[in-house]
Amino acid sequence: MTTSVATLAPALPVHPHQPRGVLRLPFTIAPVSTREQLRDVLALRHAAYGRHGYTALLKQSLLEPDDADLCGASTTFVAVSKATGQLLGTLRVQSSLDAPVHWPEGTPDDPCREGAYTYIDRFAAAAGDGEAELTVSALIKAAYLWSLARDSYFATALARPALARMYRRLGGMTTRGDGRKVEMPDYHRQPYLLLGTPLHEVRGRLQAENPAYSAAFFDKVHPDIAVNAMSIPWRTVVRPALELVHA
Repeated sequence: MTTSVATLAPALPVHPHQPRGVLRLPFTIAPVSTREQLRDVLALRHAAYGRHGYTALLKQSLLEPDDADLCGASTTFVAVSKATGQLLGTLRVQSSLDAPVHWPEGTPDDPCREGAYTYIDRFAAAAGDGEAELTVSALIKAAYLWSLARDSYFATALARPALARMYRRLGGMTTRGDGRKVEMPDYHRQPYLLLGTPLHEVRGRLQAENPAYSAAFFDKVHPDIAVNAMSIPWRTVVRPALELVHA
C-alpha cells in the first residue's frame, strides 16, 4: 500500500508520546558516510537509470564515481528502509559557494546559475518501493534543508520532463528559460528542462498547489532526516572512500 504525500501527515502513525509537529518516517535519510553505502548508491544509480532509457555510455559511467563525487564539495543523500536496510532512493546536492558546479555540457545560461545556488542531480529510486512518492518527497526536503544551511538562494536542477514534473509538484521548482528544452543525446533521447526556484518562494508555491502537502513538508519536524551541511568529513572519510572505489 502506498502513501500519498497529499495525505502525508495523517497517513503515518504517530507515537502517543511523540510531540505534536514531529513526524516519523519508515526510512532514514542521511549523507553517504561509508564505502559500502557509496558502492550501493552507485549500483542504485546504475539500475535506476537503466530502467528509464538512458544511454549505455551514461549507464556504464554510473558504476564509478564521477568528478562531482570526487571533488569533495558535494553531498549525496541516501534513503534507507528501517525495516529491511534496503536503499530506497538517493540524490546529490552541490553548492556553488563550495566549488564550481559540474553542469552537463550544453546547459543554457540562466540567472538561477549565478551567485549562490544548489544544483540537485543524480536522483535515483529503487524499483518496487511501495512508498516511492514519500521517499522522493523526503529526499527533496533533505535537499531543501541542506540548501538553506548552505545559504543558497536558488535551488536548481536539470531533468527530463517526467522528473521535472515531480520536482515541480513535490519541490515547488519552476521551469527556466521559457521552457526551452535542452538536447543531450549523450544522456537520453528525450530533451531536458532547466529548473530553478528561489528558496524563499518554495513554501508559497507548494501552499498554493497543495496545502496539505505543504503543511507536511514545512510544518512537520522529521527526526529521520539528518541534514547537517558539515556532517561529512570529506577529507578523512568520504573522499578517500570515493578514491578507493574509483581506483
